[in-house]
Parts: sequence; C-alpha cells; structure tokens
Amino acid sequence: MYSFSADFLPATTVRHVNALGVFSRKKVSYQLSAKDDRAIVEVLRKLDSEKRSTYIFSSHLQKTYLIEFIHIITKLHFRNTV
Repeated sequence: MYSFSADFLPATTVRHVNALGVFSRKKVSYQLSAKDDRAIVEVLRKLDSEKRSTYIFSSHLQKTYLIEFIHIITKLHFRNTV
C-alpha cells in the first residue's frame, strides 16, 4: 500500500485527482492494454522502491513518480470516457 498526505502534492494536482473520481468509493474500472499494464507496474515499482529508500532525494522522486501515475490514470480516464 502506498499513501501520501494531501500536502505532498500541489493543490492543483490534488483537485485534478479528486475531479477524476478514481479514489472515491464508487467503482471505477478501465480497460488496460498490455502497454498500459506495463507502464502502471513500472511506476508502482519505482514508487515502492523509493518508499523504502534512504536516498536524499527520495521524496522528490516519489512526487515525480506519483505525478507520473496520475498522468497515466488521467490518460486512461479520458480515453475511456470521451
């Protein structure tokens, strides 16, 4: 499990994620291609690795990877709703 506080990301990013509704209690599902699946697995592995890292810039990398994950979700959301 990966968690972060609301102040970890810029407020505009948090508003964007909330507007997508992917972290709400309602069920949201997306069709993933093999490419989508690989991209998601890769970014989640990077997040997990940095979560356990003692590297001085680990928190910065986690923000970058989390925003990359949000970018992937955004693309999937609009591809499946538009």
